[in-house]
Amino acid sequence: MSVSQISNLRNGKSVPRADRAVTLARLYGVRVEYFFSPNDDSYVHAVEEQLEAIERERRGEPYIRGNRQGRQLGRSRRGPA
Repeated sequence: MSVSQISNLRNGKSVPRADRAVTLARLYGVRVEYFFSPNDDSYVHAVEEQLEAIERERRGEPYIRGNRQGRQLGRSRRGPA
């Protein structure tokens, strides 16, 4: 996929073909319906929350409780070792 195709997917300007959706779902660890569901779908919302948490962690922002698991992704409730 080209950079512009990925950008269009991320910005909601297009949806992937079914075969690409399967490949993308495997690559990103999401269900195929993530690419075809409306933004207010509960599964889409959960994935978006996880992506936002990953992005905050990548930027080094402090952890804020509130994600569905009640813990930071990839870490236990006890915090880092």
